[in-house]
Amino acid sequence: MQLQQQLNRRALLFLLILIAAPIVSFWPGTTGDFLVDDFANLAPIQSYGGVRNMETFKAYVFSGVSGPTGRPISLASFLIDAQEWPAHPYFFKRTSIFIHTLNGVLLFAVILKLFQVMGRRDSSALNIAFFAAALWAIHPLNTSTVLYIIQRMTELSALFTLAGIWCYLHGRQKLFTQPGPAYLWMSAGIVAFGLLATLSKETGVLLPFFIAAIELTLLRQLPKPKYWFHWSIPMIGGPIALLLANMTLRSINSESSYTIRDFTMAERLMSEPRILLDYLGKIVFPIGTPTLNADDIEVSKGLFAPLTTLPAIIAINALIILAFVYCKRFSVLAFAVLWFMAGHLLESTVLPLELYFEHRNYLPMIGPIIALAYYLDKLLEVKRKKVIIWVGVLLGVMSVTSMNHSYTWGDHSRLIETWAKEQPKSVRAQVLYSLQAIRDVDYSESLAVYNQVKSNLPENLGMDILYTDIVCINNKLTPDWFNTLLYRAEYTHIDQYVQQSLNQLSSNIFRGYCKQLSLNGLQTLVRALLNNKVTKPFEQRDAVLQMLIADVYLRQDLPLEALEAMDESFRISPRFSLALQQAVVLAQGKQYDAALIQLNKAEAIDRLRPRLMPSRINEVKALRAKIKNRDETDT
Repeated sequence: MQLQQQLNRRALLFLLILIAAPIVSFWPGTTGDFLVDDFANLAPIQSYGGVRNMETFKAYVFSGVSGPTGRPISLASFLIDAQEWPAHPYFFKRTSIFIHTLNGVLLFAVILKLFQVMGRRDSSALNIAFFAAALWAIHPLNTSTVLYIIQRMTELSALFTLAGIWCYLHGRQKLFTQPGPAYLWMSAGIVAFGLLATLSKETGVLLPFFIAAIELTLLRQLPKPKYWFHWSIPMIGGPIALLLANMTLRSINSESSYTIRDFTMAERLMSEPRILLDYLGKIVFPIGTPTLNADDIEVSKGLFAPLTTLPAIIAINALIILAFVYCKRFSVLAFAVLWFMAGHLLESTVLPLELYFEHRNYLPMIGPIIALAYYLDKLLEVKRKKVIIWVGVLLGVMSVTSMNHSYTWGDHSRLIETWAKEQPKSVRAQVLYSLQAIRDVDYSESLAVYNQVKSNLPENLGMDILYTDIVCINNKLTPDWFNTLLYRAEYTHIDQYVQQSLNQLSSNIFRGYCKQLSLNGLQTLVRALLNNKVTKPFEQRDAVLQMLIADVYLRQDLPLEALEAMDESFRISPRFSLALQQAVVLAQGKQYDAALIQLNKAEAIDRLRPRLMPSRINEVKALRAKIKNRDETDT
């Protein structure tokens, strides 16, 4: 009885530390700003004048384009912090820290339950669960997950994944004594929480893989009733087989999906083993400021380009093979490997995603951390004082490091400058720094950044467009340079930074800040990009460029020309808002019959919308009524 009371008091103390530590470590970052994809995912809050009722709630929550599911649960969570846009980032970051803290507590419960199921004594299970959960909760590598607002999607997917694993383990514990409730718990864990995790972010589909990693290693020795196999084949094996089949089909039909990338699927698959080893290195030694700019990662063009490619491929495959071969003898190490690899299966293999992001380690790092905690607990039995000191020092160092990173993330200007200094070969980091220098009207600094990037990447077209913006707003644009830019726009590869730089340039032209470049000059540049002879056509990019041409024509009061560009954009990518916009332009030009035709197109698109999306047919009806009234008046 006395021993149980001591364990309860220790568990309560551990929980208090787990709640306080991540809040203290990451709270300095709440003063930071929105970054990169935050704007695209949060700005639609205002699409219907803010989220004010059930219709506008559905319109925002089911408008997601970040993944196949739209991630509605994650989008709904952002409404906790704001129902209108623009909003203040503090509230979003605060909620993300609280969710991460909850995840730390939940991880503690999962690990404790796992080692109890394994038959580990309670005091040992408590030690392992606390150290692993605490180290994970304050780990510096999680900075870019916790403080990058849009990665709440990762946090929520992890939350439901961990909850699903706990339910599974709870059922597994009762499998022989209460088989009925046990199977219900296990099924609910996989089905219900798996669905919630997936609707937060698609990585939620990996829940059965995590459970399989546990069963193949840590729970391998536990007896299983015969009905468990009948249950596990559809509940665990089924989802695993379906995902693997889907990924195989995607790899076969990968050519079109990789047109948006500067690398092929084969190059991605050769590059990822190097990246996985880099992730493992940062889990052990989290050096450098957590970043969102990983475009400076060298792509593997062959097995020896760079030289580390083949050794990395051999190392990763050897780890996987050894984990399966020795999953019984070295179950904890095998678990660490299989859990880590399972967590990276979706984002580090065949899908045409960017090569590298640190937030992809949010769940995968749990495997190696649990293994570290397990072996430290074993050492605790023989070197108690030394291990306690080591653990205390390690947690203290990690917490201070995370706090320092959070202070940097809490100062937007310092963060952008730090990234630029630490990543001189990252075009994204340099573009962000250049844009900041432009906003600060620092011509010499932004020019210096451009020259540095061009020396490293002389063929980068996005930086050339950004340079044009820099010199133009400082009245230093020359005809020779602009002619060179037009040539490069047609005969140089269109990189991923072209659109961002073009948006910046066109915005400054529209606002009159770039007086040396006319609307006609901007249109000529856009047409050169559309006629590019090097880059494969990409529908989404071309549709946006056509709309920019239409915007130029509208500003020149040339509605018919604008409509031609809109028609081309609509042909490439039919969408409701564009059909409605065309109808408005046609009506203003008294082309009433043509306007009504566009409204019919908009109505047809509205009928094909997802069921959960609110209808916009009332907008069509209202505009149709106005057009008919004008037509009758003119007649």
